[in-house]
Amino acid sequence: MKMKNALTVIIVYLLFFAGNVNGAKPKDNWAAHPQTTILSLWEFTVSKNDNKKITKGEYLGRLISTDSLSWPDGRQALVTYFEVTESLWRCVEYFDSAMVKTGEMCYRLEK
Repeated sequence: MKMKNALTVIIVYLLFFAGNVNGAKPKDNWAAHPQTTILSLWEFTVSKNDNKKITKGEYLGRLISTDSLSWPDGRQALVTYFEVTESLWRCVEYFDSAMVKTGEMCYRLEK
């Protein structure tokens, strides 16, 4: 009985005090942008960094992080976070079990 109570306390603690992995709050609103692709965000970030002189204090787009998810049948999803022109973007690319891209959607965090 003590073990069951201890386990219950641990689960309740984790549910109430554990934070979100990506730091997003439950009230955050990610708006879908079907015309935006991960390639367009990456090209914008690279061109901002490479094709002009960078002055101190100038804002640049940047890659924040990536993560991947997999399903038991071999499908994969790659999640990439970009910060571009002071807004946060999350792009999700989907792949089948042979790693052939099957879809993509980008979302911008709306404030």
